[in-house]
Amino acid sequence: MRLLGGMNRLGLSLAVAGAALALGLGGSAKAAAPRLIMITGEPLAGRVLISGGDEVFELYGSFFHAKPVDRSAAEGRRPLRLGLFWDNALWEPYVREGRLAELRPGQANQVGWFYPAVGEMAALVNLSGYGTWPKVANETALRILEARGVPVRLNESNGNRVP
Repeated sequence: MRLLGGMNRLGLSLAVAGAALALGLGGSAKAAAPRLIMITGEPLAGRVLISGGDEVFELYGSFFHAKPVDRSAAEGRRPLRLGLFWDNALWEPYVREGRLAELRPGQANQVGWFYPAVGEMAALVNLSGYGTWPKVANETALRILEARGVPVRLNESNGNRVP
């Protein structure tokens, strides 16, 4: 369904979320963040699923408080897939009922990309929708991702370039 001069519902949700984050709104703004964020792709052995509401909100918010860079900064680099699971009513039962293992990457409502740092190239995040992308992943994003076992830096010999 098209709304507001061609903006779809997901785009509108992202715009509202970005505005809420930019204004520094608290609890009510958390409803404007995805419920879950799933990270997949090589070199991860499996998937990383971030399901804690505060952690998801902090990570998602960090994406919007980052410096945009030219699109060419991501060209040819190997990304990890970010799956954003929007709609708390849909995904909360998976958290509450301990059914997170049932979730698959293809179920995400929005897809983005995280590019680990390599050599002199900074780590990047790229989401579609609201704002200018890609952006340099800031310290908050790197701290959260690294604490969850997501590689935030790759050495040049382990596959910076897309095969």
